[in-house]
Amino acid sequence: MQSTAPILILGASGWLGHYLMPELLRRQPNSSLVAAFASTAPFFQSDKIQAIRLRSSEPDTLKNLKVKVIVNLCRGETPEDFRFHQSLIAYCNEHGARYVYASSYNAVDADVSKPHPESEAPESQSEYGKFKAQCERELEKNSGNFTVFRFSATHGWAPNRIARTEEFLKKLKHGEVVKVSQGVIQNRTFIGDLASMVSSLVLDEHATGLFHLGTSDASEEVIFLRKLALAFGYSEDQVIASDPNPWNAHLLVDRWSKLYPNLPLPTENETIHKVSQQPQLQVFRKSVSI
Repeated sequence: MQSTAPILILGASGWLGHYLMPELLRRQPNSSLVAAFASTAPFFQSDKIQAIRLRSSEPDTLKNLKVKVIVNLCRGETPEDFRFHQSLIAYCNEHGARYVYASSYNAVDADVSKPHPESEAPESQSEYGKFKAQCERELEKNSGNFTVFRFSATHGWAPNRIARTEEFLKKLKHGEVVKVSQGVIQNRTFIGDLASMVSSLVLDEHATGLFHLGTSDASEEVIFLRKLALAFGYSEDQVIASDPNPWNAHLLVDRWSKLYPNLPLPTENETIHKVSQQPQLQVFRKSVSI
C-alpha cells in the first residue's frame, strides 16, 4: 500500500504499539501516524506521529479523524470497549477504511487439546478470550474490510510495564528457582518480529481476513525458559517443571507463509537470541567471576 493517508494506532502506548510504530515508519517513510492512547503517552515519539488521547468512552472523537487504516491494539474486555469496537467498524464502513484488529490465541482457547489452525472458529473458555471471540465475530458479520491477527506468547522488553520476560529474568538474577507447569505449549515470538509481521499486514491492502502470527515452531514452556535462562548465563536448573497443566496454545501459521513466501517465519531460537541481545535486558545478564 503506497498511500500516505494517516494510519490510526489505538493502544499506541502499549507493548506492541511501541515496536510497531517505528517499523511502519521504517518501511514507509512517508507515512503519518496518529497514535491514540487512553492515559499514558507513547514512549516512542517522532515528528511523523501525532499523539492524541482517545478513550473508548469518547467514540465521537473519531468523527474528527480522517484515516484510511485503523489498527486496534487495545486489550478491551468491557461492554463499553465492545461498543467502541462496533463504532470503529461503522467508521471504517462509512469512510472506506480498513480495520486491522489484534485478537489473541485466547479467542480459540475453548479446546486446548491440540494445535489451532486458522480455520478454527472463535470459541473461548476464558473471559478475555470470550471478548476477543465476540469482537472477531462482529467483524466477520458487519465489517466490509478487515484484517484480524491472532498471536500467542511474546517475549522481550516492554517500555511502560514489566513484561513476563523481565519478571522471569529478575527472578533468576535474585537466585530464585522458577517453577513452570508442564504441558503448556506455545509458539513464542520476539516482540520485534511480531511487530514486523503486523506491519506487513497493515501496509498490505490485500491482506484481509484472519491470520495467525508467530514462530514456525513451538515448545513446552519449561523447555523454552530453560534455554532463555542459559542465554543470559544462568543454570537451566533454576527452571524446574512443576505439576502438569496441559494447555496447547500453538497457533499454526499458514496464510502468512502463502501470502509472503519470501518472508520466512521466525523461530523460537531466534526469539531467544534477539531477546538476549536487547540492551534494556542486559542488566539481568549473569556476571561471570574471573
